[in-house]
Amino acid sequence: MNGTVVFGISAALLAAFFAQFGLVIQKKRVNTLEARFAQTEIRKPYAADPIWLTAIFMNVVLAVICNSIANSQIGIALAVPIFNGGIVFLVIGLVLICKEKLTKLNLLAVFLLIIGLVLVGCGEVTGIPTVAVFRQNIAAFLIFMAALAILGAAAFIVQKKSKKLMIIALGVLAGCFMTLNLLMGQIIPLAVEAAAAGETTWFLIFTALIVIFGGGGTVGNILCNQKAFKNGNAINYLPIVIAIQNILPVIVGVSVLQQTVGRIWCFYPGLLLIIVGAALLSKMQADAA
Repeated sequence: MNGTVVFGISAALLAAFFAQFGLVIQKKRVNTLEARFAQTEIRKPYAADPIWLTAIFMNVVLAVICNSIANSQIGIALAVPIFNGGIVFLVIGLVLICKEKLTKLNLLAVFLLIIGLVLVGCGEVTGIPTVAVFRQNIAAFLIFMAALAILGAAAFIVQKKSKKLMIIALGVLAGCFMTLNLLMGQIIPLAVEAAAAGETTWFLIFTALIVIFGGGGTVGNILCNQKAFKNGNAINYLPIVIAIQNILPVIVGVSVLQQTVGRIWCFYPGLLLIIVGAALLSKMQADAA
C-alpha cells in the first residue's frame, strides 16, 4: 500500500476511534452524573460538564473531520467499511472504561471485525473522488439518490402499516439516513476542492448537500433509533442498519464515484465479515447509546 492509502486508512480508523470512544465516555459520564444528581438532588444540564462536552466534541466534530480526510484520501468505498469496522473501539472502551464483560460471542465478533478490516484494507480500492469525477457521473448520482429515496419511502410506509415488519423497516430506513450522513463525509472534501478551484456554483451545491445530508441524516437516524428501541430489541434492529450503511456507500463509491476494487476476493469477503462482526456486537452498541 502506498502512503496515501495508509494515511487514509489511518484517518478512517482515527474517525472510528473518536466516534466510538466518544460514545463510551458519554455513557460513562452520564451514569456518573446521574448517580451524583441522585445523591445531591441538584441537577445540572449535561452541557455544563466539560467531560461530557469533550465526548460530544470527539463524537460529532473530530470524527467528522477525520472521516472527511479519509474520504478525500481513499474514497467512500474503502473509508466507510473501515470506519464502521471501528466498532471494535467501542468494545475496547466498554471493557476498559465501563468494566463490561465480553462473552464468547463478543470475542468471536471482535475477531471477525479485525480479519474483515485487514481484508478490506488489502482490497486495493483505487480512485480518489474529485469534482471532475462527480460532475461526469452526476446522472448516476441522481439515479442512486432516487433509488435511495424510493427505498427509504417504502421502508417508512411499511414501518407505519405493519407492526410485524416495523423493526426491519426501521432498520432499513435508519440505514438510508446513515448513508446520507456518510455521504456528507465524502461531499465535504469535494466542497473544499471546489472552493480552492474557485468553482462557486459547485461549492454552493456541495454546501447545500452537506447541510441536507448531515442534518437530515442525523435527525432521521435519531428518530428511527428512538422508535426502534421503544418497540423492539436492538439485536433485531441494529444489524440491519449496519448492513445498509456498509453496502450502500460502497455502491456509491464504485458506481458513482468510479472507485475500483482490485482484489474483489479480498475486499467483499472482508466487507461481509465487518457486517457480521458489527451485527454480533450490536447489543453492546445499543447498551452504550
